Amino acid sequence: MIVVDIDHLDSRGEAEKLKRQLFDDRLLRPVLAFTSPGGRGVKAFIPYDLARIPDTRQNTSENIHWAMNYVQAIYDSHPDGEDKKTSRSGKGVDRSGKDLVRACFLSYDEEALIRREI
Repeated sequence: MIVVDIDHLDSRGEAEKLKRQLFDDRLLRPVLAFTSPGGRGVKAFIPYDLARIPDTRQNTSENIHWAMNYVQAIYDSHPDGEDKKTSRSGKGVDRSGKDLVRACFLSYDEEALIRREI
């Protein structure tokens, strides 16, 4: 699974809307999407094809970069939390998620979206 984490959204409502958009995205097809504990972020767990490239590390790395770049481009979030218009901290894909051994905290989100069939 690839975890795409979007942080620093303006409101819980924006996070809920983005959670639904990511979950409904036909290219991503996340198996799980939830709002972060603070209510202003979203995590989406995206499956990927392990057999696409024989080198597992390269395959994983390329899929992570594709997913993060796709979310950034389609959902207009800025990388590393930098708002390009104001040069201040803003919403965006958290690029630290590309670190394969990084811990990921789960959230208690009563309205988490779960795809039962992949």
